[in-house]
Amino acid sequence: MKKVITLILFIFISLNVFSQKVIKSGTELILKNLKEIDGDKLDEGDRVFFMLNADYFVEGKKVLRKGLEAIGTINKAKGSTILGRGQLNLSFNLLYLEDGRGIKLTGETDAKGTFSAFHLITPKDPKIKKGTLFTVHVLEDFTF
Repeated sequence: MKKVITLILFIFISLNVFSQKVIKSGTELILKNLKEIDGDKLDEGDRVFFMLNADYFVEGKKVLRKGLEAIGTINKAKGSTILGRGQLNLSFNLLYLEDGRGIKLTGETDAKGTFSAFHLITPKDPKIKKGTLFTVHVLEDFTF
């Protein structure tokens, strides 16, 4: 009887270990912003939202669904002025799963406003258009 229980436990543990799917640290994911990000209308620390641009599969099994929400943080936002170009810097933080857990992300992007003789009166602020694609990476292994 003891051998049967041991065998059953071994089979259960083996099945559980082999059924787990892992997204490895450094895995590349593509996010898309949901609305325009305007450096003149945001402040440092503001949150910005993105969505996963495509389904993601591990060993033939879909583990991430297109449309999952991701969040980023504005690190620097400054509108353009007559004296200089504006700046916008944001980092990507977390991809939220349906069950409430989150996958930590790493990645950063910059945008600069334009400034030229033609913009002397009204310089253009740094903006990122709605629907822009961003490549981010998984920060640490995540097991499903």
